[in-house]
Amino acid sequence: MVSAEQLNSEGIRLSDAGKYDKALFAFTTALELEPANPRIIYNMALVFIRKGDYATAGELLERAVALEPDEADYHCDLGLCRYRLGDREGGLAAYDRALEIDPTHSTAWNNRGVYFFQGERYGEAEECFRTSVNLNPDWEDSWFNLRDTYEMLGDRKRWKEANNMYRKLMKSGRKS
Repeated sequence: MVSAEQLNSEGIRLSDAGKYDKALFAFTTALELEPANPRIIYNMALVFIRKGDYATAGELLERAVALEPDEADYHCDLGLCRYRLGDREGGLAAYDRALEIDPTHSTAWNNRGVYFFQGERYGEAEECFRTSVNLNPDWEDSWFNLRDTYEMLGDRKRWKEANNMYRKLMKSGRKS
């Protein structure tokens, strides 16, 4: 008999290969064996995020958070879903909760920066993106966002530095 953990691993592998429907089947089958496993619920939510179904992903992430409230990744991805569904404040609250749990969560810092950038609060956005790149200096998304923030702040020198780092990472082909 196949275990829930084996099915969860298979679902992750299938999702990484872009086989979302097969991944969802693996996660659904795993949840039949362990319906209250927050990691399986979370991994299933990630598939829905990749498919652009933020409503379903958000519902799953709410379940995962209820089962395991001190997991920063769950809150961070819940923030993304809320944000994409138009609940900017709910998204920010989830990012903040992720950072309460894990102050070194570079994705939560980056996503928090996007919130401030889109609200034209560039000083706060800069602080978030700077923290994100300090925590994860090889993540090109944060460098891209930091670069754009410097452009909005009119800081040509720091824009050039961030742009050079962003281009270097893109050229290297490394994904963080």
